[in-house]
Amino acid sequence: MMNQRKLNNLIVLHSLIFAISFSICYVLYLFTGSNTSITRVILVLLALQIGVGFSLINRSVLTVLKIFFQEKSSPYPLAIFRITFYSLLIGIYYHYQSQLAVLDLKNYSIAGNSGFDYLQVFVYHPHLYYWIYWLGIITAFLCVIGYRFRYLSVANIFFSFIIIGSPMLIFKVSYSHIWFWGTIFLACSPASDVLSVDSFSRKKTIISSAKYLIPLKFFWLQLGINYFFSAYNKLVLSGIAWSSPSNMVHQIHYEWLTGHYSLPIHLSTFSLALGFGGMLALLVEFCFIFWIFSTYTRWLALFGGLSIHWFTTIFMNLTFWDLQLIYLSFLPILFVNPRTNKQTSFQSETYLNRFFHLSMMVLVINSLLGLFNITSWPFSQYPTHATLIPKYLNSIVLTGISSTKDTLNLNEITQKNHFRVDDLGSRMEEAVLNLQNKDTAAYVRNVHLIWNQYQIGNPELKLIPCPQVSLETVNMDNLSKKEIPIHINLCE
Repeated sequence: MMNQRKLNNLIVLHSLIFAISFSICYVLYLFTGSNTSITRVILVLLALQIGVGFSLINRSVLTVLKIFFQEKSSPYPLAIFRITFYSLLIGIYYHYQSQLAVLDLKNYSIAGNSGFDYLQVFVYHPHLYYWIYWLGIITAFLCVIGYRFRYLSVANIFFSFIIIGSPMLIFKVSYSHIWFWGTIFLACSPASDVLSVDSFSRKKTIISSAKYLIPLKFFWLQLGINYFFSAYNKLVLSGIAWSSPSNMVHQIHYEWLTGHYSLPIHLSTFSLALGFGGMLALLVEFCFIFWIFSTYTRWLALFGGLSIHWFTTIFMNLTFWDLQLIYLSFLPILFVNPRTNKQTSFQSETYLNRFFHLSMMVLVINSLLGLFNITSWPFSQYPTHATLIPKYLNSIVLTGISSTKDTLNLNEITQKNHFRVDDLGSRMEEAVLNLQNKDTAAYVRNVHLIWNQYQIGNPELKLIPCPQVSLETVNMDNLSKKEIPIHINLCE
């Protein structure tokens, strides 16, 4: 009979076996350089580990889920998370409303623009969006203070879909999906049982219960899905070479190049350490979703996941602060003693029927999209940064010429406006391919789309109809550059 102790021991044992096997494979790759063969070995080992694990629990899968979802918690961590989540959601709403406010769009359809064929019926109406924005702000604030939370949290699902989704459907997917999914995970939950207006209006005794931990565990599972398929797609698309010392240097330099960031260090001097750091990142991403099922290894999930984000924040200026915020959902493990924590009947928590199945559906759909590396809205694979960065990277560089024939410093302008050029990376790669294939029409179209995004993110450029373009080759080992002007008229 499976219980928490047996589950803990099983996860710890398999984590150790996989970590040792993965590390040996990585060292072998460093000595042999055999990317394809060793990647296949790792994928087989991963499949065997998962297969053996499931065979050991066999008929106990439902028991494992019950063990996971039955743990009890105080209501305060969930209430604190509710206050933080919806407070920051107000800021997210303002951010996306500001993006659309700079446009003069009337009845703007996404058809043919973003590739979301199944959403071609969507039409952007500025005035309707404006009213939905304010309704979203009001309901999010009422959720912060916990007023009529059970009903307003459900209404906020619709508002977040429109407010966050509209800019992504019109421009590009900016990976703020976790905020929309979070409104589903928290909907109808007892997050307002304490520290809320609702708790003052009804007098009842609040005791520790499983219902206060289940919504937070959906956030854990979603993080695990994000990480697992991020690592999986890295191996499928690039192999174990993704974590090679040279690629780690190139990945960091790429973010420095496109994100207006740098550190006063020479990365090549400790590239081997960066390589092992990349290997550990893959290991954490693969293991995270399994670690959260064990009360022994949740601390590894907490600090391992945060360590990845802290590394990318320091070295690459990639904060993924929205995902870091979700780690507040781990507050209960700071207060709950797993040795003395009692369980409650899974079926007795009647509130689960109201959102449990919807939340499970979100996880299943996101897992499928993660498996096939599909980016979409409202469900999606999160960023994977899975491709190898070559030693010599070709890209296009835009230059703005003012009406007085002065050359504008786009680096200075974009840095001031916190505009990330790497958000346009795929479109710029297309433009480079167009040049190489001598497809002038497609090249001009892509450059105009890129310049349109520059103008949206940098109002200073709105009066400049077309830019001058150069082809730039960058040595990703040391960021030295060679620039060649492109003599194609973009203003016709």
